[in-house]
Amino acid sequence: MVSHAGDGGPRAVVSLAAALLCVLLLRAPLRAVPSFARQTGMDCSACHTVFPELTPFGRRFKLTAYNVASVKWITAVDAQGNTRVRLSTVPPIAAMFQASHQFTAHNPLTYTAAGTDGAGTNSFPAQFSFFYAGSITPNIGALIQTTYDPASGYLHFDNSDIRYADETDLFDQDFIFGAMANNNPTVQDVWNSVPAWGFPYISPSGSQLVNPPAAPRIETLGGQVASLGAYCFWDDMVYLEVSDYRSADPLGTSYSLEGDTPYWRLATEYDWDNDSWEVGTFGMASQTYPTSAPIGLPRDSFTDVGLDSQYQYIGDNNIVTLHGTWIREADNWGASYVGTNPGSGTADVQYGNLEQIALNATYYFRRMFGATVGYFGTTGNQDAGLYGGGTAVYGSAANSPNDNGFIYELNFVPWYNTKFTLQYTAYNEFNGGVRNYDGYGRNAWDNNTTMLVGWFAY
Repeated sequence: MVSHAGDGGPRAVVSLAAALLCVLLLRAPLRAVPSFARQTGMDCSACHTVFPELTPFGRRFKLTAYNVASVKWITAVDAQGNTRVRLSTVPPIAAMFQASHQFTAHNPLTYTAAGTDGAGTNSFPAQFSFFYAGSITPNIGALIQTTYDPASGYLHFDNSDIRYADETDLFDQDFIFGAMANNNPTVQDVWNSVPAWGFPYISPSGSQLVNPPAAPRIETLGGQVASLGAYCFWDDMVYLEVSDYRSADPLGTSYSLEGDTPYWRLATEYDWDNDSWEVGTFGMASQTYPTSAPIGLPRDSFTDVGLDSQYQYIGDNNIVTLHGTWIREADNWGASYVGTNPGSGTADVQYGNLEQIALNATYYFRRMFGATVGYFGTTGNQDAGLYGGGTAVYGSAANSPNDNGFIYELNFVPWYNTKFTLQYTAYNEFNGGVRNYDGYGRNAWDNNTTMLVGWFAY
């Protein structure tokens, strides 16, 4: 199915491409490296193909609690000769800045059936984050992100991962084991085929885009939960993790986890020559209690099960990465079902399902010029309460969460810590429809969005 660019789309693409060309012509021979590279003395390319995607060494570096032997330490010893503190000589501080221009084919807040067009928007910053990223002790390390939200004007804790790790031998093979805490399911993962670190690494946002309303619960809990977990990695091949999540701030969200929420991860990776291939599964079983539901009602229950795979080829001049992810969610809207919560229920069907698929392929030449093509799709049961109409912007005339489309991306990486991205998102289906999906004349391709993003890490 052909996706339509919408009025003004080609002009926006041409102007953004011209701006990117100017950046190429003005490239200067500089390179800065962020926190991990400053501490370890290693090039950014040791851990990343192109950030944020990890290499096999980068995955091992994360699993060993962001520690390597090359870190220089300040050591304090007490009167009995016992080591009481070991501190890295380099402060593990880093920053990330994103600026963007975004153009949606038709602005949902101003678009009418007559075809008025929305202007593009500039975000400066689109995102600004500080990181504590590195060793705390030889066995403990952390990646703690604090992000400035331009909409609210406040800083908030973003993706964070704190872990303890050690190594030994098991059956004459290397065995890494550890414990960790984090605030976003899958942020602790080391493959870029799971939601927290998966493609697209940047996405359109703001008032110009109507995001599809449906997503598996495992993707929506970031920043609202806290976990404790344990993991192991044997022979650089088999990875196993079990974690338990609980609500971090139940009063600050529209719903909260009820009790313990188990998360599991099992993956195997095989490395040969310049290649690596991973196949795995992950999942979570959660219960939530909407704040609008009276005490005593059954809980809303969600069981998410995912399959994922990642292939990497890392050569001197050429890098190829393939990702595939599938997630199926089984829903029981025990508290939100109108039959058990009359007057305040938001789901017309008690038992539902949701499936999500994401596929993408990336190629980089000399870690500088890259291109990615990605496919995404979501399907689920019809539910007028969850997905139905009601407004000219957000509703689904078919009462459906279904959407699918493609993401096309060009990247220029003049230095390992600087990336310029030109991205185009094209919808084939949106909220269960192709044409007039909301009943007010809006089509799927009206949400097609072009972005130009500058991404800087130091």
